[in-house]
Amino acid sequence: VCHRQFYVGLGGGAPGACFLTSAELLEQTLAARGGAPWLFKRPFGFAGRGQRRMGATLSADDRRWLADSLRLGGVLAEPWLELERELSLHGYISPDGSVRLGRVCTQRTDVWRAWLSSELLGPDELSQAQRREIFESAERAAEALSRAGYFGPFGIDAYTWRAAGGQTLLNPLGELNPRYTMGYGVGMGSASGEAAAFRIAADSAG
Repeated sequence: VCHRQFYVGLGGGAPGACFLTSAELLEQTLAARGGAPWLFKRPFGFAGRGQRRMGATLSADDRRWLADSLRLGGVLAEPWLELERELSLHGYISPDGSVRLGRVCTQRTDVWRAWLSSELLGPDELSQAQRREIFESAERAAEALSRAGYFGPFGIDAYTWRAAGGQTLLNPLGELNPRYTMGYGVGMGSASGEAAAFRIAADSAG
């Protein structure tokens, strides 16, 4: 369930995402975008690691990285999107399949999209329809994880992004994380009434 193909099979990933397992599929995918940038992700990764943005012209190191990724079992290719807000929602799946969800968080990341900090999302920062989409996405992910035999902590990443026409869109399942993540204590602390304004930051000494 930690493999990226699992959540892509649930409709996750950026619009147009595809999981590639051969050099032939990779070349076809690169050609189809006509030089637009891609974000490539290895089968397993966390906190922005194991991924690389690539443009129309691949360097020798880009090609080496992609070849290594294919040998590791494949690579997820996603069209590069200009994200406006990165979000997350955490939960806990009990062995009997029941699910407890926390509150939506906003995430701050660096230029490589590696996690820096999380905090609770304000009440007016998303519409009710958008919040509902994120919760429904988390519920579907939890059901799939439970069917696969997983129980324990999990989280989903979501985001809003600006389409070519200027419209802001929501992707309610950018990634699925069947584990504890850095923002888990923020989102789930509030679910149990603890530390409603708690904040974790990567550059904090604690």
